[in-house]
Amino acid sequence: MNSYFHTLITIDALAENFSENALKEILRANVKQDSIIGQVFHNEYHYDNNKISFSHQFIQDQKLKCIQAISKSAVKSARRAFGRLIHTAQDFYAHSNYAMLLSLATPGMESHVPLVDCVNPEIMNSKDLRSHKVYFPLDHLSIIPFFAKQLKKYAPYDSHLRMNLDTPLSGKLFVLVYGLAVQRTREELLSIISQIGTANKTKFNEFLGRVRLK
Repeated sequence: MNSYFHTLITIDALAENFSENALKEILRANVKQDSIIGQVFHNEYHYDNNKISFSHQFIQDQKLKCIQAISKSAVKSARRAFGRLIHTAQDFYAHSNYAMLLSLATPGMESHVPLVDCVNPEIMNSKDLRSHKVYFPLDHLSIIPFFAKQLKKYAPYDSHLRMNLDTPLSGKLFVLVYGLAVQRTREELLSIISQIGTANKTKFNEFLGRVRLK
């Protein structure tokens, strides 16, 4: 997904929870996943090349790092891990056919922002669920708008160029993708809250930037 929309999605989902400085740290880690190294060598960061299980595992690994860091009051490390995991979670909807399968199962949903169903179990476990593949040099050339228009009609149906829902220019499903990504980002925060528990409320507030560290 376009880094600009990663930023908007994260702000929409989390601005009410985190302090301004805490949110900035999360955003830096989120956007950093789109570095050249991150895009070329790490399929798991973006649900690329149909490596869905690898990306699922990356999210869980980063969530564990986040929780462990919170328990140690290592808030910067916790925020970086959280920024990384929500980047991948957000990319799931832009780089897979999840939104399409959901819209087919619920006609009309593509026209509004959903309140639920960002992890619909039937779709998550469907044999039809897949993510795009990155074809070299086709998908790399498509970064340039002129080439994207010319090459799209020749691109394989499972290519990034054909499947990506990274921006509003990708099609009407982008509204659904955006809403799903916002909801999933909130759900990931709630998941961490449930695992931290009430006993570590002070440490969690440190993570949110609501408590000043000594």
